[in-house]
Amino acid sequence: MLDVIHITKSYRSGRGHLKALDQVSFTAAPGQAVAVAGRSGSGKTTLLHCIAGLEVPDEGRIVCHGKDIFQLPEKERQQWLRTGVGIVFQSGNLLSYLTVSDNIAFPLQLGGWPRGDIVRRVDELLQRIALPHAGGALPHELSGGELQRVAVARAMAHRPRMVLADEPTASLDTATAAEVVKLLMGVCRQENTILLMSTHDQAVMAAADRTVSLMDGRIDNTPPGNR
Repeated sequence: MLDVIHITKSYRSGRGHLKALDQVSFTAAPGQAVAVAGRSGSGKTTLLHCIAGLEVPDEGRIVCHGKDIFQLPEKERQQWLRTGVGIVFQSGNLLSYLTVSDNIAFPLQLGGWPRGDIVRRVDELLQRIALPHAGGALPHELSGGELQRVAVARAMAHRPRMVLADEPTASLDTATAAEVVKLLMGVCRQENTILLMSTHDQAVMAAADRTVSLMDGRIDNTPPGNR
């Protein structure tokens, strides 16, 4: 279970302090897909960064499966980042000089997985993303949709408790975006992983189990038709 409790985050600006998040609270259950929706500048990416432990909020708590992330010693928090969280970036963010298989294997190597376990996990994920013969390809040889599928596999490789996807469909056409979201949600459900997707795509919101809407850093409870 993920509990986001009264998260507030501000940044310094030329006019003083800009409040990016203001008392944001919600929960998400294992296997549940939650769309974090809002316009550009609403606080979506900042919220995901705080939940991942990449940024420290000014106030509030983030508790995932009993771990109060910002109460952990720094070494344990870094360990949580490596093992407990998977991230899907908007552009895929694959390492251009590594093959598809090596990109997927990268977080497992960092985590000290045995070689045999890495090979088996990579093969399993290549099957799941319907790219069983692409392991030896380099990123530049893949389409945009294929790159995002590999990014999903890499994010899931180390069996994280939570996956955060920041605008995962932003650079994709409608049909490919739907395929990537279906894959992402399917893999997370199979592995009982919490999934948070920041988006302004109505199709992603419709596919998710529920939507948390942000406006100017606050939870927006206005009915969608009235926004």
